[in-house]
Amino acid sequence: MPDLNLEKYVEQESSDLEEFRKQLSGRNRIFKPNGREFFEEKYLPSKLHHRSNEIKKVLSVLRPCVDGEAPNTLMVYGPSGTGKTAVLKHVGTNLEKIGKEDNKPISFVYINCSTMDTAYALFQYLGNFFTDEDKAKIPSTGWPFQAVLDKVKENLNQKERVIILALDEIDRLVKKSGDDPLHTLLTLQCECTNAKIGFVGISNDLRLCENFEQRVKSRLAGVTLTFNPYTGDQLKTILEDRAKQAFIEGKYRENEIALCAAIAAKESGDARRALRILRTAAEICESDGAERIEERHIYEAKNSIEKDVIKETIQKLRDHEKLTLYAVCLLSLRKESITTGSVYGTYGNLAKIQGMNQLSPRRITEFLTNMDELGLVSAYVQSSGRKGRTKQVELNIPLKETVAILEEDPLIKPLRQKLHPRGYIEKTLDDVKE
Repeated sequence: MPDLNLEKYVEQESSDLEEFRKQLSGRNRIFKPNGREFFEEKYLPSKLHHRSNEIKKVLSVLRPCVDGEAPNTLMVYGPSGTGKTAVLKHVGTNLEKIGKEDNKPISFVYINCSTMDTAYALFQYLGNFFTDEDKAKIPSTGWPFQAVLDKVKENLNQKERVIILALDEIDRLVKKSGDDPLHTLLTLQCECTNAKIGFVGISNDLRLCENFEQRVKSRLAGVTLTFNPYTGDQLKTILEDRAKQAFIEGKYRENEIALCAAIAAKESGDARRALRILRTAAEICESDGAERIEERHIYEAKNSIEKDVIKETIQKLRDHEKLTLYAVCLLSLRKESITTGSVYGTYGNLAKIQGMNQLSPRRITEFLTNMDELGLVSAYVQSSGRKGRTKQVELNIPLKETVAILEEDPLIKPLRQKLHPRGYIEKTLDDVKE
């Protein structure tokens, strides 16, 4: 065996580490130590700017909790990033503290239905929230649903208390499992003896309850509260407050904060998006070695996030939805008017090539409506004179970028090679120009 020069190896490794240290120490810092935590989604500020009226309204609905009574049902609506979750968590956690001080137990239970979108997962979490004993816990799978419900009631009724149950992104639960879980949950309110349950639903969809069965709709007919998007000035206040907490003094200016707020206000009034732009701009600034956050960093951050959002949204689509979007892309190459009929025809060809069962025209129309809501396409009804009304479809996102993202997917990737010989594309994808 050849001799190993361990001393030389250790010396080289030490030299490499020193080089890393120099690069790290020489890096221009924008963030304070632990400053990034002020941009994390789990961070809940002690003061919620421009939401005092909403806090008062939520508090007025949930006030019976402090008297040991179940509050009225509350449905909270509004676009993403308007403070719905933050306000509910702020009020809920403070009511818990008041209940503890007054020896009147109040439990605030927050569940995000984007990760718990089945009845079993929802009730398993709810039942396990109120016990530390392993023997009383509900397993993640394997129990009959009635056994799960019985254990939930047993755990909830261990002592007298008021429970505020907040279901965020409730539309995700309904989309996946229908309104049966809500009916079961609302029935549980009546069946619990020691526990008094107040229900809060949070959703972006103002029309959520329209398609519920009457048995659910009537029980949700409590108080409704709608959150409006933030204005540019309001976002500026929020960003300034967060910048003071997260950034080193002198590393940002008011003009760049105002620009970031104006961009987010123009797009949607989404505070979450404004904060993401500001954090990304700061990280780009650090990477560039710039002395402070500049206008170009804000615009670069905006463009980077837009690409990431499009990619994340497309990747979350189901297989047949991806085929439908790919069909829209292929039709867009021809620069012709696109109808739901032509989308369905092209989708059908793609499904056959892949050996997949073709879904009904109605399902494809539902997919297009969903993609319209996500901002990927525009699907609108247009009058065609004597021919009646047809639904037109347009791609809302960059064509070439969309095709590139889709063709990274294992489902779509093989299609390009298969399509040319079969004649489904009149123009190669390499020729696409935005």
